Amino acid sequence: MSCGADLRLVILAVLAEQPGDERGVQRALAARGLYGAAADAAAVSASLGLLADMGLIARRPQPAGQTVYTIVDAGAAALVSSRAVVDALLAAPGGYRGPGPRMAFRHGRNRRRHKAAISGARVTSQGDNP
Repeated sequence: MSCGADLRLVILAVLAEQPGDERGVQRALAARGLYGAAADAAAVSASLGLLADMGLIARRPQPAGQTVYTIVDAGAAALVSSRAVVDALLAAPGGYRGPGPRMAFRHGRNRRRHKAAISGARVTSQGDNP
């Protein structure tokens, strides 16, 4: 299971407890020690969008311009079938900690090396191709 799937399961668990807007989900994750390194605002926003596109949560626009997210039956069923995984993620020492070091290749200076490794190009210590 990928780190994104883990975050989506944790967000489903949060929404099963109480529907909320994006900021409310971020606060609920922070209260569990899961927001920050594991789930920043962009990751939470993308996960909420994907869960809505997958039909696991519903978007409910509010008059104040916010969008409240609620879990739907398909999301509740997915959560029940993955409950052991969600419980393990929430019970882990320090909580869910995100993608881990393997994701470093997608970010920062290691991104050039990762792309070069895929293309077969050589990379110097400065990250430039010779």
